[in-house]
Amino acid sequence: MLNKKLDAQGLKGFRALEGEFRQDAAESRRLQFLGMMPIAAGGWILATVYWPGIHPKPVGGWVFALLMGVPFLVFGFYFVKQSFQWYRIEQGRIQAFGTSRKMLWEEELAALERVELKLGRHRREDFLHLYWPHISHSIRLLASLRAALESRAIYVSDDESEEGETDPPAAAHESTGPSWKCKHCGEENPGNFDACWKCEQARV
Repeated sequence: MLNKKLDAQGLKGFRALEGEFRQDAAESRRLQFLGMMPIAAGGWILATVYWPGIHPKPVGGWVFALLMGVPFLVFGFYFVKQSFQWYRIEQGRIQAFGTSRKMLWEEELAALERVELKLGRHRREDFLHLYWPHISHSIRLLASLRAALESRAIYVSDDESEEGETDPPAAAHESTGPSWKCKHCGEENPGNFDACWKCEQARV
């Protein structure tokens, strides 16, 4: 997993976001499906121990059921819960909601100190980690939120980058050969770059 952070300009742009950011229907169904599989497995394991009509009983009885069934259930309900989460940013506040529009947490954006992006192998595995002086929260980088960030030209910089840097490195001006577009983030890169200047993914 690749860790990045928003630069000073990106942090300012993030604080200025407005709107509700929800998962699309396909992503929500995918998470629910991923959650139902371990829930079904965990339920079956518990049923083999506690339901009188099911034979044979697993070795270890209720100990086996607790050690194997409960983790499956917890894992499954986590995915189902994730499928209903959405976020609202307005009037300088960010709010996270779960099922039945229940607010999970709320924080002031003015006090937000740092935003880090955790890039997974796939876009659906990307998270934003938000840091305040007293607490931190992680939110999924939903497609709607990603689009809002990109519309404001909020770029992601390396930890070692100069504050406020939002352009390719100076070596870009020494480009040789045709430019190429990164298949991971869609950024345009000079022909002499072997990796994307923005997301550091290797050229394919």
